[in-house]
Amino acid sequence: MAGQILVFIEHYDGEFRAITQRLLSIGREQAECVDARLAALVLGHKLDRIVGSLSEMNLDTIFTVDEEQFETYNPEICTRVVSEAIGQISPRLVLFGDTHMTREIAPAISVALNAPFLSGCLEIELTATKLVVTQPKYSGSVFVRAELEPVPGMVMASVQSGVVHPQLVCKQLPEIILIKAGTNNGEPRIRVLETTAAKADGIDIAKASIIVAGGRGLKAKENLPLIRDLAEALGGAIACSRPLCDLGWLPAHYLVGMSGKTVSPSIYIACGISGATQHLAGMSGAKCVIAINNDASAPIYRLADYGVARDLLEILPAIIKEAQKTNT
Repeated sequence: MAGQILVFIEHYDGEFRAITQRLLSIGREQAECVDARLAALVLGHKLDRIVGSLSEMNLDTIFTVDEEQFETYNPEICTRVVSEAIGQISPRLVLFGDTHMTREIAPAISVALNAPFLSGCLEIELTATKLVVTQPKYSGSVFVRAELEPVPGMVMASVQSGVVHPQLVCKQLPEIILIKAGTNNGEPRIRVLETTAAKADGIDIAKASIIVAGGRGLKAKENLPLIRDLAEALGGAIACSRPLCDLGWLPAHYLVGMSGKTVSPSIYIACGISGATQHLAGMSGAKCVIAINNDASAPIYRLADYGVARDLLEILPAIIKEAQKTNT
């Protein structure tokens, strides 16, 4: 199958989204399988730093739309311009990260291009004649393996975070092609009045290699320092399950799950988390899961590599003490 596989690159403040490497790894694997070229599409302003980093990521082509009007994200403008750019490139497969931005713009792009859109994929297998994807359904309680055959002229898919496959060694510098945005589209109906970043009070859980997550088993807000102290001793980040956000103990940017962030750390320590399917779907990409829950039948143990079926209020202080000793 000739043609290109295109990866849409999300970035903020000069940095890639955490899912970028996974998208490029999957894109390269599939390109090798069907003898296609791997390309990236990046939209924004003053993209030299982003393009420089992309040039080291084993791409064949980098398409850029670099104009001042794209310095601030506007979903209406982004949808239109990305649709136009993808239409010009005409790839066989377009990969997006399964992010809030993708959920906002990809369905409209799909309609504009009359291209099928398969959302929230965990795995993608492309051949010359068909596309097979694995998707979680019903809040992650079941996994569906769906087959699209024959593959239409263009297919779009969003990919969830998960295990990142090793990036292939860059063999040559990519070709860089500038795409000009259309100008005859009138004034946008949406105006961005202000962009406010969430207050950063720790490591971004989407980038953390070690996560200590708390759930309802913490019993009281006053026990939150236990997961903070353990995360600090291990050089990791704290996170939580849905009940702690609903109770107002932690803000939403700490939430792991279907309605929060999807993470894939090296170590995920689940403290007092029962393991609802919505939460498991958000952390199933962790390489090693350690569960601390006094209910030995809790669903979290089905995913755990190691488990401690004891009261976490007794266990955590001892673990923190040992972790602090190791780091002194």
